[in-house]
Amino acid sequence: MKRTFIFITFLLIAFLHTSYSQISYTANEEYGQIYDVVFDATIEGTLYARTVGNHIVKSEDDGNNWTVLYSDPMEEYATIKDMRLINNNENLSFIVKAEGTAYNKVVVIDRTNGMLVKEYVVPNAFEADILIQSYD
Repeated sequence: MKRTFIFITFLLIAFLHTSYSQISYTANEEYGQIYDVVFDATIEGTLYARTVGNHIVKSEDDGNNWTVLYSDPMEEYATIKDMRLINNNENLSFIVKAEGTAYNKVVVIDRTNGMLVKEYVVPNAFEADILIQSYD
């Protein structure tokens, strides 16, 4: 019984080690890794994603190549999250926040050219600890 337990434990450790060894990440030197990939159901092969910093990137070839669609002006502390397509997939919206500052907003951009459509800022932006956590 003890030998069976040790053998099964050894197999599990060996299997888990090899299964995780296949995971790898690649990043672009210009804007780093991408996260929160959003698939555009209306345009075949088009994807949108956010980067570690303040960029929204777009791919029109199933993710093989990426171009910067939008960059938030606050480069140092701003982070982007909760990206989604809205208005019948015409626009892309997301939260831009800079914790500890009054710089917190929901941004809506045109998905084709990255032009700003609308910004929604928090009504009490003077309070530095107010952050937008989600939106609908």
